[in-house]
Amino acid sequence: MNYNKPYNRLDRINNQIRSIISRAIIKNSFFSEFCLLTISRVDVSPDLKKAKIYFSVYNSTKTISDINILINKKRKYFRKILGSKMRTKNTPDLFFFYDDSIEYEQKLFKELNKLKNK
Repeated sequence: MNYNKPYNRLDRINNQIRSIISRAIIKNSFFSEFCLLTISRVDVSPDLKKAKIYFSVYNSTKTISDINILINKKRKYFRKILGSKMRTKNTPDLFFFYDDSIEYEQKLFKELNKLKNK
């Protein structure tokens, strides 16, 4: 039976978690007084017991490590929201990590521009 699903279950759950956490951050104005925080990606383990959530920070007045500590203090709150909104047997344990891919991309872009201008 081919249902022509565009992606597998883990991808759908990753997107659902990303959406729920992002909405919770916006709705409750977490971190808005000192930075713009976005959830860049989510990686859930195949058994759905752990989720790594990667975030990006823009225009921050605090250090990345301070923001990481603050967002990890809210883990239980975010897990509670996930439990109420998701229809899965288990609610994954959440772990937040800073996503430095944007900084790396900007650095790489600058280096490529330097090479191009030579």
